[in-house]
Amino acid sequence: MRGGGVCRTLLVLLFLATPAFAQDSPPASIGDLPAAVQGTFAAGTCAAPERLLHITARSIVFLAPGADEHLMRLRRVQSLGEWSLAVGSGEDQPRVLLRPAAAAPGLDFGVPSVKLLDSQLPGDTPVTHLIPCTEIPPELALLHGEGIAFLHALEAMEAACGGDNPKPCLDAFMAYADVNRDGRLSAAEITRVIRGASWAVQMAAGTSDGTLAAGLLGSALIGLGAAEIIVRSFDYDGKGTITPEALLLDRLPFPAMPQARSTGAAPLPLEALGSQVGSLKELFSRLPALPTK
Repeated sequence: MRGGGVCRTLLVLLFLATPAFAQDSPPASIGDLPAAVQGTFAAGTCAAPERLLHITARSIVFLAPGADEHLMRLRRVQSLGEWSLAVGSGEDQPRVLLRPAAAAPGLDFGVPSVKLLDSQLPGDTPVTHLIPCTEIPPELALLHGEGIAFLHALEAMEAACGGDNPKPCLDAFMAYADVNRDGRLSAAEITRVIRGASWAVQMAAGTSDGTLAAGLLGSALIGLGAAEIIVRSFDYDGKGTITPEALLLDRLPFPAMPQARSTGAAPLPLEALGSQVGSLKELFSRLPALPTK
């Protein structure tokens, strides 16, 4: 299994409560936006922005206080002289033009008309100058900071998980998820990952501050229950936390050869085993919800 497969396996196991990674992954070689256009930029002032852009190597986050907000994951990056063309995923494939501002610190930003071909850009595209920000309003930081940290980690995992060696992928995942650096994952750490994934899912679909806040609250409650279940399911040493190795037990390395056994044993009829599993399912369906502690 390639490193990317390891990463997806970990994420699928952790994100049982979210659809974040049910979608197809973007193409492997899309190019990165140059470092000169990455960062956080504001139209207006950083303390009271009309619009905020947070730009990473492969994503653009559009924040507009009190208005629609969304995450644009890039499908293609192309250099057009001093401009970088960023093309988003999805059927409409939105396009954005970015370049470092020449006259003042910051970023020049434009959204070209759909009538213009890539070869005609920038054409007459209106350009907005954005200023760089190291801080944003606290209410926006509280709402979006955890999700943007997840986005940064996701892009670090994309870079680490492309080869055949799973260790860089596991290391990149744990660098983000293992908050207290003990090499294990607690229910709180897993819940943080689920909250970050929920932010990414909602922002990719487009949302607003109020809707996003309500969704994150719901994901926090659901995520805590899911995290408790995941920890209990993989806590083989009874420490109340789990390791990535526990998540991948019996998966990597793949159990390619059977264990040695004595010959002549009668085969266990799987039909009988299935009926017992069915009885357990019926029993548990009649039980009240299990407490989380």
